[in-house]
Amino acid sequence: MVLPLAGLMHVVVLARRLLLKVATVLVLLPALAISPAFAHDGPPAGAVVPSERIDPRQVYPFGVVAGGGGHFHVLQVMPGERRVFAGTHLGLFVSEDRGLTWRLVAPRFSGVDVHGLARDAATGALYAATHGQGLLVSEDGGTRWRDGSASLPGRDLHALALDAHDRGTIYVWSVGHGLFARRGRVRMWERLAGREALTQVESLAIHPQNSRRLYAGTAAGVLVSEDGGRRWMLPPGGLERRTAGVAVVPSRPDMVLAATFDGVFAGHAAGADWKPLEAAPSWWGPIVGFAFVGDRPDTVFAVSHEGPVVMRAVWDGPWIPLAARPPATSRRISARPSGPVHERGPTAVVSTRPSRPIKTTVGVARTPYARATRMSGSSTTGAL
Repeated sequence: MVLPLAGLMHVVVLARRLLLKVATVLVLLPALAISPAFAHDGPPAGAVVPSERIDPRQVYPFGVVAGGGGHFHVLQVMPGERRVFAGTHLGLFVSEDRGLTWRLVAPRFSGVDVHGLARDAATGALYAATHGQGLLVSEDGGTRWRDGSASLPGRDLHALALDAHDRGTIYVWSVGHGLFARRGRVRMWERLAGREALTQVESLAIHPQNSRRLYAGTAAGVLVSEDGGRRWMLPPGGLERRTAGVAVVPSRPDMVLAATFDGVFAGHAAGADWKPLEAAPSWWGPIVGFAFVGDRPDTVFAVSHEGPVVMRAVWDGPWIPLAARPPATSRRISARPSGPVHERGPTAVVSTRPSRPIKTTVGVARTPYARATRMSGSSTTGAL
């Protein structure tokens, strides 16, 4: 049977697209020196770290990191908004151009899954929750890192939060062991909840005005604790959707944000009355983590599973790439009268990787983000 010309052309187009995807994968994997076994959520049992390491001196477009298996989990935007940290499936990366290109922070993070990030606004210390290395701490802006998980059971941490009111208090979720807290200068960790009370945690947040109210993004939805993390519940009218990231809006402490794989939702601080926000373009992949910067209390920053770093006004408006906007000035943006501005403590609320693989498309960075690159004055394009 002879195909009509239109049908033949359609077959040719599909074949070209398939070849392009295969070629892209073959290029990306060697570029990141990661074997195919690590190009998904959760390495298989018995997998080992690849012998070749990611070079911290090498800069990669964000699409290469995500396309090579390093999908993004969590975001930390530094004051000034130009320097950005991101925890990925391939390690902790830093961008000096608002998310257009990335490099590995330090050799020790090569191939290390980073599930949580937070910054202490008072000291500037950075905290990273990792798979395999526990809690890592940097006190010099991310150059040098030390182990901060002494006496903590387990080294597979999937969530992290800092208490804005009780300086030095850290909460972590240790897989297989439960929720732990370390307070002030005390070096011992206190176990707050086990797997019987809380499970499959992907993110943590603390209410900025009430340290006893904690939020957990889990596979079952957003759970709330009113007693400092010992007992947990899904409130009536709560969000029963798998949640990767959860955060309380600093300028509106009555508003909680949740990043789900059905979109971003906003709810009341009690954990109820959830409504969807305007969706981001689907080709970005689902938004998985939020961040806030102290001098931009009415702006929420976010990172998607595929790597675009984006922002929007808390109140309304579309998501746009961070690189499409000029860097922030020192001018303070005031909050609306309906919500006072509160200072602020940690400048990020963490999110973590999804607990099951998400099918993604290699080479998602296309024209819109490439345009943002040109607007920023960078010579690197966002497209693969």
